Amino acid sequence: MESPNRFSDVTAGWLTSVLDKSGVEVLECQPAPIHQTKHNKTRIRVGYNEAGQRLGLPEALVVKGSFHGENPFNDRSLPDNSLDVGNWLEIMSYAEVLPSLDAPAPPCLA
Repeated sequence: MESPNRFSDVTAGWLTSVLDKSGVEVLECQPAPIHQTKHNKTRIRVGYNEAGQRLGLPEALVVKGSFHGENPFNDRSLPDNSLDVGNWLEIMSYAEVLPSLDAPAPPCLA
């Protein structure tokens, strides 16, 4: 599965593949405006098929990324699909450090 490069790439189809729940399909996703204080995340409202509704999946998700192409306050010296060092280290901590800790943390799905 390919990760999105822009908030607009976060579609119902992509979310369905990321959630990877048996029989659950995201039927709609409606992004809210990009957060004004943290330009690397946005809340999206989602609608599910009957399987997702039965599981009680959340009606809103937060998508966090470094989508420089849609960030009006970005560092224009970076390519549109690049990550800055801080965000790269955060992603690596989810993949390499967090699994070895007994600590509460939100799930990282993609």
